[in-house]
Amino acid sequence: MTPSSFRYRLRQIKLHPFHLISQLDLNRLWDRVLRRAKLPILFSQGFNPRPLLSFGPATALGIESRAEFLEMIFAEEIMLDAFLHDCNHELPPEMQVMEITQIPPGMPSLMQSMEKIRYSFFFPRTSGEVNYPSEWLLDDLELFSVDTRRKDQYMVSCFFRGKRMLMNPRKIISCIQENHPHLWGDPIGIIIIKEEICFRC
Repeated sequence: MTPSSFRYRLRQIKLHPFHLISQLDLNRLWDRVLRRAKLPILFSQGFNPRPLLSFGPATALGIESRAEFLEMIFAEEIMLDAFLHDCNHELPPEMQVMEITQIPPGMPSLMQSMEKIRYSFFFPRTSGEVNYPSEWLLDDLELFSVDTRRKDQYMVSCFFRGKRMLMNPRKIISCIQENHPHLWGDPIGIIIIKEEICFRC
């Protein structure tokens, strides 16, 4: 970054029906939002300049998210409240920016700062009472909580660490079902939500 540049980290939601747009579409969307909001984004050099923004790990298509993170580099310092207003005016309610923070110079990149990602899995409720183990670990996968009190669903919430942070969470459904044998049924009925990304201090 140049001495006159300012780096910001955003958290955006991506809820139904926009959980069906690809990462490429998300890039194009932000290109338009930044132009329409007339924000002082810096651009790359070269024949085809692009806005200086970077995304966290792409969420698998069809998975809703409350934790889409991206970083932007601006030519001047911005007012955070005004930024939220201007961006969210250009975005649908299901894709709003929930928070923005300024990142000090020299801080690691978005990907380097990540420690773990939490996903929630919602399984259709089956009949009968269920007794869950208090916790289990499996190769960078950590059980966070299990909620059996929901009326229509069981919720299993897991942290993905290490190499699993970049894994498609659908690949872990069979592992959850092996640890909780009652959680069977049509995979189409299973809802997965990316809940949060935890960063190193």
